[in-house]
Amino acid sequence: MLHKIIVAAVALVARIITALLSNNRLDIAEYHRWAMSLQDGLTSAYNHMPYLDYPPLYIPVLYIKGAIINALSLSELQAFIVLKSATILVDVAACVLLYVIISKRASIKTALIASLAYALSPAILMNTAWWGQTDGQIMFFAILLCCLIEQKRWKTAAAICALAALTKMQGAFLLPILGLELLRTRSIKNIALSAATFITIFIMGLLPYARHTGGLFGIFSRIYLESAGKYPVASNRAFNFMALIGGSITPDYYTPIGSLTFFTIGITITAIATMAFAIYYFTRKNPDVWLGLAMIIYTIFMFMPRMHERYMIYIIPLLTIPAFCTYAGKLCHVLKGLLTIATVIIFINHAILMWGMLNQPTRSYWIEPFEQFVVVMSAVNFVLYIVTCVIYVKAQKRHEAAPLKSSFKH
Repeated sequence: MLHKIIVAAVALVARIITALLSNNRLDIAEYHRWAMSLQDGLTSAYNHMPYLDYPPLYIPVLYIKGAIINALSLSELQAFIVLKSATILVDVAACVLLYVIISKRASIKTALIASLAYALSPAILMNTAWWGQTDGQIMFFAILLCCLIEQKRWKTAAAICALAALTKMQGAFLLPILGLELLRTRSIKNIALSAATFITIFIMGLLPYARHTGGLFGIFSRIYLESAGKYPVASNRAFNFMALIGGSITPDYYTPIGSLTFFTIGITITAIATMAFAIYYFTRKNPDVWLGLAMIIYTIFMFMPRMHERYMIYIIPLLTIPAFCTYAGKLCHVLKGLLTIATVIIFINHAILMWGMLNQPTRSYWIEPFEQFVVVMSAVNFVLYIVTCVIYVKAQKRHEAAPLKSSFKH
């Protein structure tokens, strides 16, 4: 218990200090506006707030934060801290969860080092505490999902996927790994019950808002289909393949190769790469779910159009488990190196966007070298992705020879 308290305390203090030092208004000011507008009506939010583009599970949380801000008449800085609080608490919970998982597979010392490394990761701190983004919730769900898959608790895993999809659109990144694992069971019962669980929870999450937004299809279209088209660029300054071929902040209907648009190229490569991975994963005797989900998310981030700079961050907790307690010897050190390099790249991708937003008055001076830097870093990240694919295949072969015990007791 003492070690868990230490991990939680370090993680919480680091996030509070980072949040207090932050001078960022990007997105968090928008959350503030949403929280205030929600006081005019919760279930009618998508009707009277046309700019609201987050799924419904986050809406009651924002509503409560807005009520607190109003009741206490908080200043803007105080309001921003309240708005970041839920993500910070979930992020702290993720740190403790990582400690619990690793302590069951490795020494207490290793568990402390790994969980504290995650707690103090500059990329994670930048995302959740400095910026105030909600990606920490998806990372927490990803950790839980992998644990549940290892325990073969399919219905609960499906419930977690539904909650993730109701929290943030990127929660859909978790679905492929659950689908693959369910297919591997070759059980119609498991597949049917898991699908029913997912659909039931997903619909229940939408129902309170459906009456004001054109029924279930209307609210689904409003949140997921319309929001997917909100940023129609090949790459939203993400360090990925789309930016590498000239798609950074470029409309995805542009044609860099003949009559092929960025969108067509990205979707096609993503589909081929994901299908190739799915076939490989499905045919393995004992696939590593942690590395598997990391590879799926990395592949989507690398090739899918309309990716934002933040979406690669989900692989950090997924690489932490294999790097610290799944493998031994040289492969263990290689995975730690991979985790470190990926974290640095993710941090830089966050940081340059923050720097750019804070230096808008001098935009004309730095925009050209800024975009050139995005291309260079995209090339670096693409090389890292290829290296990661090679490491994944080697790690998977090792994993088949030495199965990993479950994260928790049943």
